[in-house]
Amino acid sequence: MENNKTNVAVTDRRSRLSREGYEFDPDAPRWKLSRDTEIELESILDVASPTLYKGFSAALAECAQSHSAWHTSNMNSAMKLLLRTITSVGNKIEILDTTSIINFKAKLDKRTEYHLGRLVGFFNDWSTAQHPGLDAAVVPLLYGWTLAGNPKGEAVTLRCPLRGPLTTMEFALLQERIIDALEDGKIDLEDFTLISLFIASGRRPTQLADAKWCDFTPSPKPETPGMLEIARRKGKGSEFRAQFKTFAMSPELNLSFLALRDVSHSRARSMLPAFVEEHLSQLPIFPDWRRLKSYADSSPMVVGSAVRGETLHSKSLSLGGRLTKVVDNLSITSDRMPGSIHVTPIRLRRTLATR
Repeated sequence: MENNKTNVAVTDRRSRLSREGYEFDPDAPRWKLSRDTEIELESILDVASPTLYKGFSAALAECAQSHSAWHTSNMNSAMKLLLRTITSVGNKIEILDTTSIINFKAKLDKRTEYHLGRLVGFFNDWSTAQHPGLDAAVVPLLYGWTLAGNPKGEAVTLRCPLRGPLTTMEFALLQERIIDALEDGKIDLEDFTLISLFIASGRRPTQLADAKWCDFTPSPKPETPGMLEIARRKGKGSEFRAQFKTFAMSPELNLSFLALRDVSHSRARSMLPAFVEEHLSQLPIFPDWRRLKSYADSSPMVVGSAVRGETLHSKSLSLGGRLTKVVDNLSITSDRMPGSIHVTPIRLRRTLATR
C-alpha cells in the first residue's frame, strides 16, 4: 500500500514535492509525480555527460514543483528526443550549446519543429537558474527564431475515420450497442455507466478518474436531470479536485448512477470491514478495486485517510483503456470504412465538440 503522496512538509533535505503533492528524490532515477505520471531519467546518461545530466535533472525538479506532472513528463521526453537525435553512437553531449540546437533544428521540418519549440520555456528557466549543462547563448538563439507549433485540428478538419469525430450513424450505433450489451450481460453496470458518461460528457479520463460519490446529486424527480460536479484538470491550478464544473446528466444516466452507487457501496462494505458510512461519500465513483482490497486489514483511520485522498482512484489510462477495450469487443461497424470503429476518449470529445 505504498503511496508517496504527502500533505505534510518534506523532512528529507533532498526531497521535493511535485505540484500534485507527491514526494520525490531529485537524485533518484525515477520520479513518481502524480497518480498517473512516473518519469524515468537515468537513460539520459547514455547520451549526456554527468554535468549535463546534473543540470537537466535540477531544472526538471524545479519544473515538477511548479508545473503539472504531465508538462514535466513532456519536457523529459522532449529532452530525450533532442539528445538522441543529435548524438552519434558511442558519444555523449558534454553541454547543450548553440551548435547542438542548430543541429537538432536542421533535422526537423515544419510539422516536427514543435519538438524544439516546446523546450524554449524550459530552457529559459534552466538558464535563469544557472544550472550547469546549458550554454547561455542557447536561449537568445531560440527566442530569435519563429518555431512552428504542434499541428492541431487536422483529425477534426479532415474528418479522419480513425482519430476524428464519429459520424452521426457511428455515434448512434455506439449508444445503441452499449445498451444492448448491458441487457445481454456482455458488460457490467460500472463499464456501462463509465462509457455512458464518456459519451454524454466528452470529459477527459483524468476528470472522470477524480470523481467521488459526493460529487453526484441525484435527480429529485424522474423527469429532471441529475447533477455531477466534474473536476477540472487542464491548465494552471488544475490540482486534484481543486476546481469543478457542473454537468447535468440525462434522467437515464441519473438512474445508472443511482444503481451503480448502491452496487459500489455494497461492494466496498464487503471488501473492507473498516469501511464506515462516513467513508461512502468519499469513495471514488470508478475506484481501483484491487487497490481498495489491499486495505482489507486496515483500521478505520487508515481507510478514512486513503478514501479522502486519491489513493483509491483508478488511473486515467485505465479508464480510457476500458472504454476502448469494451467498444472494440462490441465490433460496431463503421459506415465509412471497412471493419469496426475504434473509440477513444479524445474521439468522443471531438464528436461532442462538432455536433
